[in-house]
Amino acid sequence: MLKKILYFGTGTHLDPITHFPETQEFVFGDSLPRSAHGFNYYSRPHYGKYFLQQLEQKIKEMNLFLGVKKVLSNNFEEINVPNLESECLFITNKNEKNLKYIKYYTSTSLPFDLYDNQDLQSDIETCDTLLICGYQPHRKIIAYIKKPFNLIGYSSTFFPKNIEESVKENENDVIGWIINNPHSIKSYIAVNRETGEKYFYTNYQDFYDKLENIRNSNIE
Repeated sequence: MLKKILYFGTGTHLDPITHFPETQEFVFGDSLPRSAHGFNYYSRPHYGKYFLQQLEQKIKEMNLFLGVKKVLSNNFEEINVPNLESECLFITNKNEKNLKYIKYYTSTSLPFDLYDNQDLQSDIETCDTLLICGYQPHRKIIAYIKKPFNLIGYSSTFFPKNIEESVKENENDVIGWIINNPHSIKSYIAVNRETGEKYFYTNYQDFYDKLENIRNSNIE
């Protein structure tokens, strides 16, 4: 059972909550609305003006409820633009039979906003699963996440075939570390993003091959 899933670069993709119904706790995060590209500074062209509005709409569509919000930084007071500070949103489904506890860190860039964010550090330390969909987080999170951990990969995401391909793309991506440290991975779970169907593996190669197969099938 996956007890607590970490997923950065979430955007409004909250579907893993339904794809993994047995999991009660989720830690989501995104650099939006501060930046659409993971920057730790404000840039007007990359600011997600309507992101929080879109996220709240997605929360309602999934019958979830947005509770309290906790501001976690104080770095942008001089800029008259809302929601630039790193913030944690507390979300639940209020379903007594299948409670969900979701923390969503907004305007939080990795690894920049990780070092001084004790809340985020503590949450990552208690996660037993890393979910990668689209965005591949910086390998600095490896210093905090519980090991060994489960890896979830969605079919809409590029995964390198081997360590050489990983380094060629970006040596700071977490996947390169994962390929080099198979003893730290409990299981590999490939997910078809279009259907939510899941496939479980014990090694990276089978996991990679399945995701390639799904992508090729979806293209056809």
